[in-house]
Amino acid sequence: MARRAASALALLTLVAAITATPATAATAPPFEGTVWIGPNIITPASPSDLLSTEPTGKGYRTTYDRRSGWVTQDAYLFIARFTGSKPAEIIVNPEFGSQDAAAAQAGFFARILGQLPRSCRTQVDALWIHAGNENLGGGNRSILIHSDFANGDRAFLEEALLHECAHTSLDWDWGGTVERAKWAAHIARDPGFISMYAADNPMSEDVTETFVPYLAWKLGAASGYTAAQLAAISQQIPNRLAYLDSLALNLAPLIAAEPSTTPKIRPGSSCKKAFIGHTTATVKFGTLTCRRAGNAIRWQR
Repeated sequence: MARRAASALALLTLVAAITATPATAATAPPFEGTVWIGPNIITPASPSDLLSTEPTGKGYRTTYDRRSGWVTQDAYLFIARFTGSKPAEIIVNPEFGSQDAAAAQAGFFARILGQLPRSCRTQVDALWIHAGNENLGGGNRSILIHSDFANGDRAFLEEALLHECAHTSLDWDWGGTVERAKWAAHIARDPGFISMYAADNPMSEDVTETFVPYLAWKLGAASGYTAAQLAAISQQIPNRLAYLDSLALNLAPLIAAEPSTTPKIRPGSSCKKAFIGHTTATVKFGTLTCRRAGNAIRWQR
């Protein structure tokens, strides 16, 4: 416990030193909050891994409701099954009034959960669905949804849930994939924070604020982001982007995996437009970078 406290103190000191530096044109966050940069990373038409959402009756479950705190209720229960990840329990507040109304909520949000990258679902054991116009939430091996808030700005709902699933499955505070010490080192090496929200909350929101633009960076123009927005992301957080890439996160169904050891990847072989600027490690040829070469896009040393 003492070692952990000392480590946390060192990291907080590092971040304090970074954030104490006066913002310049090079270091000022380019965005207020990354959920709201663009609504087209995932849309209702995007593929989903959802296979089925089945009712399992009612039962008492304890969840968090931002209107009242922790609550134990006789909730409507469903099990959602997915390709490529474990099932999740969908827990719907009895306030929705009927099995059919609860099923509509469960099916709607389960499909979106299936649209999120598989690496972002690894620790999502449950969705907690309540009514009310309150913020979404991530962590606790679950995602908290207040349906009135979720549908208040429907175009950005998927991006908001990307942020929350990153809290649940990537954030070190919840035992996620990202390592705290390595992330702090990349913060120190990058020009600045990607958003004001991340800068104001560096140890609790920077990973999740980075994840949404990371996906946009992977998708390129297909994300719906402008060239200027994509350039701002690449320039502001290059080391964070490279670190997330090094984790080889499973981003399906949003982005298909690019194999790294197949013999097909060699100097001069073609690569996808979405991977321009990315590197991949191969057994035979070492590290290759996807670059444009005239009218072609190819892996190069």
